[in-house]
Amino acid sequence: GNTALGRRAMSDGVTAKRVVAIGSLTLQKSNGDRAVAIGASAGLNNESGLGNVFIGASAGSNHVSGDRNIIIGFDSKTASTTSSDYLSIGGVIKSDMTSKVIEMAKLLLSELPTSKPPQNGMVWRDGETLKIV
Repeated sequence: GNTALGRRAMSDGVTAKRVVAIGSLTLQKSNGDRAVAIGASAGLNNESGLGNVFIGASAGSNHVSGDRNIIIGFDSKTASTTSSDYLSIGGVIKSDMTSKVIEMAKLLLSELPTSKPPQNGMVWRDGETLKIV
């Protein structure tokens, strides 16, 4: 079953299964199964996709289709309208989860190596982005 709480949450002909939508206009157009959206307009334009999580007002509101995205924070977005396996926390911590690389923007870590290290689990700096391989 589904749980929808909020004005027009899951309201536009939704056929999704096992979905939680809390907040006004959350997952309004969604037909994607096993999604969670919490916050006004979270996942607003999500039409399809399996296992997406949108937490925060307008989180993932740009997303239309794609699976297994985790979008957290006010107005945080997916990389594209059709992203899959994407992580964004506040638009500052991002990851294409299939590559297992996490990027953090605007960190001042001048002592880190500036080229990709040879071993997994190491941290390095690519311009102003922190990466963990």
